[in-house]
Amino acid sequence: SQSKQLDIYTSLEGFRLFCSRTCRDLVKDEDIDDLIPPSLKTLFGNFDALIECGGTIQKDPLVLRAVTLQGLPVEEMPRIDVWDEHGIVFSSHDDKEYTFTLKDVDSPQINQEKKTLLWADDDAFYRVNKQIEGDFLLLCRFGGEYAHDTDDPTKVILRYANNTSFLFSAPYELPKTKVDLMRRYSHDVEEADFLLTLLFDN
Repeated sequence: SQSKQLDIYTSLEGFRLFCSRTCRDLVKDEDIDDLIPPSLKTLFGNFDALIECGGTIQKDPLVLRAVTLQGLPVEEMPRIDVWDEHGIVFSSHDDKEYTFTLKDVDSPQINQEKKTLLWADDDAFYRVNKQIEGDFLLLCRFGGEYAHDTDDPTKVILRYANNTSFLFSAPYELPKTKVDLMRRYSHDVEEADFLLTLLFDN
């Protein structure tokens, strides 16, 4: 008998079909999207752009100027680590820390160059100013007394992965649905309050 032709136009649609055919006894079709991590959806989108454009969108590395994190209900400033294809690029808690609250910002005793970390309520600012190239990963862990507990996966709050070949010099605002938020903490983070922003420059 003649097989039915399927209208599949994107990588994500193809992956949905694959899951529906191979995991039909494990998950309902309508639940498949909820089980695909946002980073994997980003990968599928990049692959589609690669095919459509006949190559990468741009080949130059980018400078990650800063990272801001809003709406993460934790008591201490989270630890941020960034890797690219060459290795570790930035770690917020590895060197001597200069963490200030907003009331400290205008203090004349504070050197402007040391304002690398700012923490106020549930909002965090990280001055990075590092070049990144190719595949990169941002990992956010609990700070405070857990900041150096890097071998415990339960201390990981979220991650974000992408590739600079598909990004431009611009701020990228990432809501809760665009980052891999660990399921054990997801219910504590309000979608309306959360926002991760990466500020890229040439």
